[in-house]
Amino acid sequence: MNLNDLVSICIVNWNSGDLLNNCLKSISNQTPNIEVIIFDNASSDKSIINIENKFPTLDLKIIKSDLNLGFGKACNILSKNSSKPYILFLNPDTEINKNALTKPIQFLLNNQNVAVCGIMLLNNANEVSRSCARFPKFLNLIFTSLGLNKLSGKLFKSFHMHEWDHKTSSYVDHVIGAFYLIKKDIFEKLQGFDEDYFLYFEDLDLSKRVQKSGYKIFYMTDACAFHIGGGTTDKIRDKRLYLSIKSKLLYSKKHLFKIEYFTVLFFTLTVEFLVRILILALTLKYKEVIHTIRGYKMLYRDFIKAFYFRFIKNEK
Repeated sequence: MNLNDLVSICIVNWNSGDLLNNCLKSISNQTPNIEVIIFDNASSDKSIINIENKFPTLDLKIIKSDLNLGFGKACNILSKNSSKPYILFLNPDTEINKNALTKPIQFLLNNQNVAVCGIMLLNNANEVSRSCARFPKFLNLIFTSLGLNKLSGKLFKSFHMHEWDHKTSSYVDHVIGAFYLIKKDIFEKLQGFDEDYFLYFEDLDLSKRVQKSGYKIFYMTDACAFHIGGGTTDKIRDKRLYLSIKSKLLYSKKHLFKIEYFTVLFFTLTVEFLVRILILALTLKYKEVIHTIRGYKMLYRDFIKAFYFRFIKNEK
């Protein structure tokens, strides 16, 4: 199996610093001459400058944007520049290991009813990360808003599959976008990521549409990669929280019944905020309290603005 004829590795970069360099180094070590396409979302650091002309063994292409277009839109642009039948969307805060590409591609080649494959991800402590999820439903979104999943993950399951150790291969609803290997023809058939999501939940939304179209998603433990997680957004925790909640509400609006969506919206804007502050205060994480207040401030501002133009100015 010649990987160079089969897969393009697509990376969205935003101020990844040395993480991008380390990611490319791992790819170069494991699979030289492979096609790697990077979309730079208007980085202000030197992450792109530092890798230019540094990896002659890779078929490296770099697309630079003057604006941060968000993750999904950048991925869609990357896919249009890919020339291979498989696309691996890979986060810059990952490093691939031996067999990280060959095993999942072989699996997809042998299983025509499977469209997406993820692999085992290891964290900083070399522990297996809980990287799979079930599709968010009304009840587990409410459990999460109330913080009940933190009291008992088994009784009050969140959509994150934290109760499962991720040490066995399995068909799942969703594998996270840090390592998201998908057949290109199916990605194109589904018109790629929904660009209404700026960051977070766009991969869940795509997985939902993959399964609605009759294909399966597989999580594999025969191959693994190292993933820091939150590596490029850890410096902007308030904005990360804001974008995460905003995307959760967009997903709820798109996939839940209307009454369920408005209930989730109410709990998210009221109870969830108070629960988050209470838990952080009780665990003495005072800096996180500040990030949470700032994140919700951005969220409330959005809703006030939308309310003003929708009901005061009577604009759609």
